[in-house]
Amino acid sequence: MDVLAWLECQAAFLWTRGLKPVRIVALAGLLASCSSSNPSPKIPPPPESFKELQHRIALIRELPFKREVSLAKESLNATKATPERIFSDKYGAQSLVHISHAYKRLGLLPESTDFAAALTDYVRLDRIFFYEARKDLIVISPDTTPLVQTIMEEAGVNLDQLPVVLALSRALQEQHFQWQGKLNGISLEDRRLAFRALAVGDTVLVGTAYLQGTQQTTRPSDSVRTLARWATALEKISSHLPQLLQQKLVFPYRDGSQFVQWAHAAKGWTGVNAVFADPPLSTSQILHPEKYYVKRENPLHLRLSGLTRQMKESAVVDQTLGEYLVRLLLTSNLSRQEASQIAVAWTGDQLSAYLEADTLLTAWITAWKRDEDARAFYRAYQNLLQRRHRLRFAASPGRTDSVQAELPGDRLILLQLDGPFVLLLDGTTPTRSMQLADEVWKSLDAETESTVILFDSAKGPTQLSLRSR
Repeated sequence: MDVLAWLECQAAFLWTRGLKPVRIVALAGLLASCSSSNPSPKIPPPPESFKELQHRIALIRELPFKREVSLAKESLNATKATPERIFSDKYGAQSLVHISHAYKRLGLLPESTDFAAALTDYVRLDRIFFYEARKDLIVISPDTTPLVQTIMEEAGVNLDQLPVVLALSRALQEQHFQWQGKLNGISLEDRRLAFRALAVGDTVLVGTAYLQGTQQTTRPSDSVRTLARWATALEKISSHLPQLLQQKLVFPYRDGSQFVQWAHAAKGWTGVNAVFADPPLSTSQILHPEKYYVKRENPLHLRLSGLTRQMKESAVVDQTLGEYLVRLLLTSNLSRQEASQIAVAWTGDQLSAYLEADTLLTAWITAWKRDEDARAFYRAYQNLLQRRHRLRFAASPGRTDSVQAELPGDRLILLQLDGPFVLLLDGTTPTRSMQLADEVWKSLDAETESTVILFDSAKGPTQLSLRSR
């Protein structure tokens, strides 16, 4: 039995037990691999006025609108903003040129990628519907039209108002939690993606509940299918983007709803509100909700103070990639299952880049649960780098678990394993590479918050993750 069929059986069982439909709709994390079989066509409900729709969404989400909102009569093209503004919102003071270079050296981006152009298009697709808080406007981009039409053709239901429903949910998030402002204040990839997954997961639960109340469904899984198609269609229309940006676009839809569902199943919308007050800190917690709700596993915070002391200037890149992007990185050279098996042991990472004359020095350290987990990543990543950059690694003189490869211009790429940590240094001279690596290991500092139990009732069977480990 496939995952969706299992979900349908469980949903039907819970439906007969009288549980609220909204509490069972997102257990599968809106998997994009849902069955393509079409449900029976539904009779479209009578159109609602915007005020009626706003009232309905407030009732579903159990939050009042603090201010009146209105629907923009024409699209406010958000991507008309200057690239500098877009990049500033996403990466703070970090230079996009330097971020692009570091990502390419790690293997996250193909060398030929025009990252600025790709990121601009990513932002356009990420904001196909949104809430303009300064004007209290719901804005629906013309890009939603082909997306909705594609889903309607497959699902046989009327979805004309779905983008407005999702945007109204975003308006409630902003009015009650000021979520967009908090999101714009984060430049770290992993944490930003986790925050987006929380917001989108909340939105998807609202949208699914709305569909269940309007689409005369006989099975609760029909609404799950419909929203799953949204993620699938979004992935298709973003297929021209680099995998890094395409998967960042769909991740919140696929995995965010599963994460938010745990809170809702435990404590209803009050539980979801509590998560906004104490949000997840990593995509690892989104991928594995038990790491947040059952036994809190916050990521390690890694400090490379020895490396920092050796640099004349401050870092021009300061990032954390997280489990999801590490898994995505590994899939460029491994199967999805193999990549997931390695990435699940991720516990923290720190990516830094420094300018040295006209060269960018890239340093990336990753932390793993056990020494053997680190070794598995070390071997897999060495093979990936060899293939991506056409390198030939050789053992470093006088040190075990250390390999290096020559680069043009008397430069070196160095990969080292030390216990549960793996270090990459790229772009400096052979002598300086070994010196910097020694400084990293001498003063490496890793710390994490203590684990706590947040949701005692989150251990119940309705919250068990369907994701294979």
